[in-house]
Order: sequence, then C-alpha cells, then structure tokens
Amino acid sequence: RGEFCDILSELRREGVTILVTTPYMDEASLCHRITLMFQGRALVQGRPKHVTADFPHNIIRIYTDEVQSAGEALKRESGFGSVHLFGDRIHVAVSDVSTSLERIKKALENAQIAFSSIEEAKPDMEDVFVNLTASLEEETRPSKGSRSFSTRPMARENTTSAPYSVPWRWLAPCGARSTHWILEG
Repeated sequence: RGEFCDILSELRREGVTILVTTPYMDEASLCHRITLMFQGRALVQGRPKHVTADFPHNIIRIYTDEVQSAGEALKRESGFGSVHLFGDRIHVAVSDVSTSLERIKKALENAQIAFSSIEEAKPDMEDVFVNLTASLEEETRPSKGSRSFSTRPMARENTTSAPYSVPWRWLAPCGARSTHWILEG
C-alpha cells in the first residue's frame, strides 16, 4: 500500500488527475477532494480537512489491552454519541469532553478495566465514515422475520471505451476482480 501511495503522489505532482476508490480512510485523506459513499449513496463531499472539521462531535481516544470488554462497558453507558473500536484503541464521540472523560474513566474503573491512556483526539476520516454509516446501517437493517435483499445498484461492466469527450485511459485495476479503477485524464 505504501508503494502504491508513493506512485499516486508522484503522478499527482506531475499534474495527472486521478480517480481513486478505496476502503482505506487514510488513503482517502490524501486526496484533494473526497466523496464518502455508502450503499450507493454519496454521504458527504469536500476537501478532507473540511469534512473532518465539520464532524459534529469531539472524539475521546482510549488505549487499553482489553478493547472488546472496554467497548462493551462503554456501549452500556448512555449519553455517548457512539463507541467504535479501531484495533488497539476505542474512539468515543461526545459533545462535552471534560464531563465525558470523567464518565469514561468511572465506567472503565467500575468494569475493572485498565487503560494506558485516555485523551481528546481530532476526528479523522475514519471517525466521520464510521459514524455516518453506523447510523445508516441501523436505519436499513431489516426487522426480524422479514426478507432482506440488496438495494445496491448494479455495477456497469468496466470497458476501455468510456463515453467521455476527454480521452480517458485505464491505468490499472485496484485489485483482482475489482470494479474499482484508477483513471488518467
């Protein structure tokens, strides 16, 4: 991934316009403009720094060896915007940092969960995407006993002749059997 990002950065410095699709929010953050999509819908568009700056919550980041247990303990508490696990850390979306810090510490102490640090953090693209999609997933989750089916739009076959007035050239697929492509214009 690192080498791929280096290649894209070099092409960008050369003035090449690149369209990238990626599930990695750190890669998306490197782009000039982004569109976060979920189930075929554009959720938010703009420059990465504006998208994260417009995030309506503060983030408290917690490091602990007991991520699963800590996450469950915090999800049982009410009053937090959201609680999401990211590998070795937890991000809690809150409105008021000072009150929430004390509530989080108390909840973890009551659950007898040790933590190495709890700190305020700037929201990143992952926070924005996870919070947006989590609320939409709740809305679209089928009720018990109902049949569910995919409402995702069907992908168009990738071809080398695109109906654009600008001559586009496919550079490379972004993975085996992928419908995501990088374009050079």
